[in-house]
Amino acid sequence: MHVFLSPHLDDAVLSCGGTLAHLHEAGAPCLVVNVMAGALPQPLPDTPIVRELHARWQAGADPMPVRRAEDARALAIVGAQGLYLPLPDCVYRMHNTHALYPDEASLWGAIHPDDPAHALLDALATFAALGITQPVSTLYVPLGVGQHVDHRLVRAWGVRLAVSQPNVRLLFYTDYPYFREQQHIDTARAELGLPLESVWQPLTDAQFAAKLDGVAAYTSQLSTFWASEAHMREALAAHFRDENGRFAERYWQIAALTHKMG
Repeated sequence: MHVFLSPHLDDAVLSCGGTLAHLHEAGAPCLVVNVMAGALPQPLPDTPIVRELHARWQAGADPMPVRRAEDARALAIVGAQGLYLPLPDCVYRMHNTHALYPDEASLWGAIHPDDPAHALLDALATFAALGITQPVSTLYVPLGVGQHVDHRLVRAWGVRLAVSQPNVRLLFYTDYPYFREQQHIDTARAELGLPLESVWQPLTDAQFAAKLDGVAAYTSQLSTFWASEAHMREALAAHFRDENGRFAERYWQIAALTHKMG
């Protein structure tokens, strides 16, 4: 089984949707673990970032049912199954009624020591704890490009999961849209502190088209990065290419283990 760790409901398809379609076509089972996909606290934290996001998404006071439905459609398109953990997005996480990440700047800053994500992810540091009983061949983890707190939390957790099963192949995916700046990639690699080299997953036109259709299924999220669905399709077609201009998705693994993906 191939397991993809997705900090939020869209990250795996945004960064790895073509690979998911490729694996599905090859008959390989894929599971996307949506980490920050839990129910929202009540009452919601009354913060600038929550007000801004809810206004942008237009998915009601509790957007999670809409977002989960979008994710189910997207995963069906690329041929993957979904697992949803009970941790809410960082913008909703609190400690003693205090919002831990109240504004845009806090999303890219220090991970709060009182973040409940620490305890939950520590308790789920093996595949068995996640209820995954099939052998895992490859684990896909966000590189943390862009420094979002949730992506960095999931990156550290993913490394622990890989250590718990020594035979698993660990691949770090290059988080979209943050990888558009080379500096963001360099910062993430330096923070991880491992000797990494890139490896490309080539994509057919049909696999890339499935990725685009999967991303388009996240209707509430499109306005976060693009002016329209057409703009999204143009942007992804420009960004997801290898050195030879072919459709591809980029991964990173420990340099001594690097080899071509098939």
